[in-house]
Amino acid sequence: MTTYKYKGLSPDGAKLSGVIKAYNEFEAVAQLRETCSVITKIEEVKETQSWNKQIGTKKIKDKELAIICSQFAIILTSGLPIVRCVEMVAAQARTKELQKMLKKVAEDVSGGYSLAQSFENNATGFPTTFIETVRAGEQSGTLEACFEKLHKYYDKTAKMKAKIISTLTYPAIVICVAVIVFIIIMVVAVPAFTSVFLELGTELPGITKGLIATSDFLTNYWWSLILIVLAFFIGRLLLKKNEKGRAFLAENKLKRSPLKKCTV
Repeated sequence: MTTYKYKGLSPDGAKLSGVIKAYNEFEAVAQLRETCSVITKIEEVKETQSWNKQIGTKKIKDKELAIICSQFAIILTSGLPIVRCVEMVAAQARTKELQKMLKKVAEDVSGGYSLAQSFENNATGFPTTFIETVRAGEQSGTLEACFEKLHKYYDKTAKMKAKIISTLTYPAIVICVAVIVFIIIMVVAVPAFTSVFLELGTELPGITKGLIATSDFLTNYWWSLILIVLAFFIGRLLLKKNEKGRAFLAENKLKRSPLKKCTV
């Protein structure tokens, strides 16, 4: 919700002023009609709006989502109102950002908005799968079961990601060590042998000449490799910020995917 600052007159002519929270100016005016017969001024508090936009912008990890869904499923079983459920989950949140976001969600729910709409308006860090599943649960009256399914899904996803990371850690370390050893050989060992070969004056095989050429390139033009790597990553970041660039990257992923071999 957005915070608005207002000034007005009560039915008996007394001056009124204060702040009110609403989704838009029309809703704020409708709420003020109950206490103010005349509204002389109403404006948005920009500082509060900027603070609200910062809440929930960071992507929430699957493990955090699994814990939140598990808490919702357990608390909803007790029959408590949904507002109270959100407040209890917010009190147990692990981070301050998540706690503030859930409190904003509770405020919106208490104002009459649905849980899914409250998450959608206050937390961009929550995935679309979460919000739409919650929306389906509210409309079908099976919110508790939906949270239980979401808990199982995100818990399984978090465990799978952790398993993949632990599996790839050792190969990644081996590759890094191999690259370091290769660079040391090319920069230190090969130049030492090159001087010996030059003194002998013998004709060298093509493979040896290739190694010497690679060593010379890494020794004299190492900075060009750094520039190429930086240009690659900067170009990729610029593509991700552009809609057409994201579409281009996604198309390339689909072309490299094994799914491209499947026929309908």
